[in-house]
Amino acid sequence: MKRMKIIGVSLVIVGVFCGSAAAQEKGFGIGVILGDPTGINVKLCLTKKNAVSLAAGYDMRGDGYLNFHADYLYHTKYFASSKAVKIPFFFGVGGRLVLEDDEGDDEGDNMVGIRIPIGVDFMIRKAPLDVFIEVVPIMNVIPETDFDIEAGVGIRFFIG
Repeated sequence: MKRMKIIGVSLVIVGVFCGSAAAQEKGFGIGVILGDPTGINVKLCLTKKNAVSLAAGYDMRGDGYLNFHADYLYHTKYFASSKAVKIPFFFGVGGRLVLEDDEGDDEGDNMVGIRIPIGVDFMIRKAPLDVFIEVVPIMNVIPETDFDIEAGVGIRFFIG
């Protein structure tokens, strides 16, 4: 645990002193997402407006199901901007896979669904960090068709 704290503090220090204004619009970011799911999040910027976001974590609403998702995102023009932060909306489409630990249950509740992420990204200008908030309507298609919603907040440190 002590090692993780040292790594986390080191990443923040490096980010504050080595960041560039456009760090969140190129390269890739790695961080955490809290909510549903809670876990690790990675964002790969394809262009200034397009990115791929991946996450692996636990679905905290049930019995701690594993939740994996991948989304293609489009960022709008900044609807707000200051010397400290740039704020675009984003939306996209993706998929998710939820794996349940059956624990002897013959009926697994593994799910595959289509995600429609909608959110706001707060891009810190003087550090390679971004903070995001998202709400994600989902249409599950396996094992049956039904609707769900996820929401999360996260932070990422950008490299490159």
